[in-house]
Amino acid sequence: MKRELPVILCLLSSRYEMPYRFLDALIELPDIGRRYSMVSIPFSAHDDPFPEIESLAFEGVVIACPLSEEVVGPLLNRGVPVVNLASEAHASIHSVALSDRALADEVVRHACYGGFEKVVFLYTTSLRESSEPVLESFLEACTEAGCDFDALGVEEKPFEVSTDRWVEAHPEFMKQLGSEEKRTLYYTFHDGRALLVVELCQRLGIDVPGAVGVLGRGDTLQVRFAPMGVSSVAMPWFRMAQSAIDLIDRGLTDGQRVRLKPGRVVLRASTVHGKEDVGELMEKVARLVEQGSQEELSVEDLARAAGVSRSTLERRYFDVHGELPSVALRRGKLQRGAQLLKETNMTVEGVAHAVGYASVRAFSVAFQKEYTVSPGRWRRTLPLSFTG
Repeated sequence: MKRELPVILCLLSSRYEMPYRFLDALIELPDIGRRYSMVSIPFSAHDDPFPEIESLAFEGVVIACPLSEEVVGPLLNRGVPVVNLASEAHASIHSVALSDRALADEVVRHACYGGFEKVVFLYTTSLRESSEPVLESFLEACTEAGCDFDALGVEEKPFEVSTDRWVEAHPEFMKQLGSEEKRTLYYTFHDGRALLVVELCQRLGIDVPGAVGVLGRGDTLQVRFAPMGVSSVAMPWFRMAQSAIDLIDRGLTDGQRVRLKPGRVVLRASTVHGKEDVGELMEKVARLVEQGSQEELSVEDLARAAGVSRSTLERRYFDVHGELPSVALRRGKLQRGAQLLKETNMTVEGVAHAVGYASVRAFSVAFQKEYTVSPGRWRRTLPLSFTG
């Protein structure tokens, strides 16, 4: 008789794309399909999910949406770990989130790279109190980098509210947006709000990214395929998913905190004024790095194809991505190797040679360092099914 797997309940915001990016990463974790079944329930803060979940038995809960204490309390009474992907709304809730200071450092580094003299953090007015720690981190990072900092509270734009009505409700923001004397980078947690700022700049005739730059967070489809692509801080989805499962595995209910570094800033047109040549170079190198996961390309090959010296390539690549191109090449080869292990019957030795490793031992050592398991175990513990 087939043993039923313990259930992890995933409560997802029905309004945003980002929770589903997390769920995708969760499903891809090694061995997860053999250990747990996932039940995902999308709902908003105004919904009452309990008619749907009262009859469920689950091992842990992952929350990726705002919940009231009335909703969280009964979950905690189940005596199972509850993981919040945003903040510590309750002392007994585990939390997995970005490090405030690491996020601030990444945004400020990008501002300095783009030649911006000022950073403005757009936070949600109703969340001012919970935003204080991250605002302090941004102030410290800007002070150390020698650029100005300001924080401006705005309301989140409900889907049913028109842009014109939102503008009427924010005269202070509109006044500041149209009177910046220094090149200013506007940063916001919400990619939708980042798109709104770009739209308002275009209405006012403000050059983006000449006078104003716009940076979002999450790198969702919204900003990737917007008429003007918006630069975005990428989220470390895989590490967030692994951290959430680790907390549930430990079975603790005393509110552990995990803080992670953000991913790199994905460069797009909203912040690369004066750096178009660098942006185009990095796009070309990124394509070559992806190609290098299937061919035996070296850093010297990348530099030669990009028409720059190796030292120039490494410096510019590190400025943009926060890592050396050799690291990206190695990771690309390992990701290609993982894909071949998952989708083909090739031997580990065959996979190693297919992605450019001279020996299976070198491939195995590098693979285990990246994925924490050997290639053989990775293949044996791949998820077989997903329930949700």
